[in-house]
Amino acid sequence: MKLEFSQTYPERMGELSGQSNYFIEKIWAGLSVQETECKNCYDKEEEWDNGFWEKNVKDSLFSWKGTYHVEPKLHTIREDKSNQWCAGIDIHFKSNNRNGDLFQFAPVFKCVSVQKISITWQKDRGCMPIIIIDRTLLCLDSMETLATNDGFDSIEDFFAYFNGDFQGKIIHWTDLKY
Repeated sequence: MKLEFSQTYPERMGELSGQSNYFIEKIWAGLSVQETECKNCYDKEEEWDNGFWEKNVKDSLFSWKGTYHVEPKLHTIREDKSNQWCAGIDIHFKSNNRNGDLFQFAPVFKCVSVQKISITWQKDRGCMPIIIIDRTLLCLDSMETLATNDGFDSIEDFFAYFNGDFQGKIIHWTDLKY
């Protein structure tokens, strides 16, 4: 299934609006950390071995990494109203669908697992939202880890993006789970 990533933050994010989110590079950073494991997930090993990594990821990643330090993006959070995402489905990492210049920026991986996530804002209490993953309430440290692993530079940026009640899934392409 296609998993599309914007390269900039949406308008609703205030001062971050239009700025680069570096999601593609953060996903590449995660792939570089686990290049050997990625080969095991990739369903077209001959393409990987024939230079996919060298041509499409490695040079871009290492030229970019020198200018901006980031933590890798290890999963993504999406609505899934039709319940299509599950372990074993192929993930096609895509970008630029909206401007007609669609491209695939990483090899095809298998979805390792999904987890249900809900974010509930407690407007009447004026405090941080509640995040529940698979019926487990997250503490502040776990929320910060979730935000970083989802590609955000801070928990504040994460909550600027998820700025209302949300129900969805965490789509994992690594063995990470919460």
